Amino acid sequence: NRVRAITLVLITVLSGAATAVAGPILFVGLIVPHLVRKPAGGSVPWLMIYTMVLGPILLLIADIGSRVLLPTGEVPVAIVTAFLGGPMLIWAVRRYGAGSL
Repeated sequence: NRVRAITLVLITVLSGAATAVAGPILFVGLIVPHLVRKPAGGSVPWLMIYTMVLGPILLLIADIGSRVLLPTGEVPVAIVTAFLGGPMLIWAVRRYGAGSL
């Protein structure tokens, strides 16, 4: 029980730290797996491969879009990915239900 409690606390702290660091690109992790689910079929290895290829491409497109969106300056890439990820999250919850996410 002691090892389980320590492991749970450690996992919670590490996942919280990772979320704090990766905050600006949070929705990329939500968008990409759902976008590549159909081309990957039911294969988890192909889902991972497609996700590893499309994730950086989507983030690059969001970064380029954030740089050219306003003529007077840059929009933070987190805002662009949030505008992409918000509707995607709503679509995924409606399609698959909250229990499968």
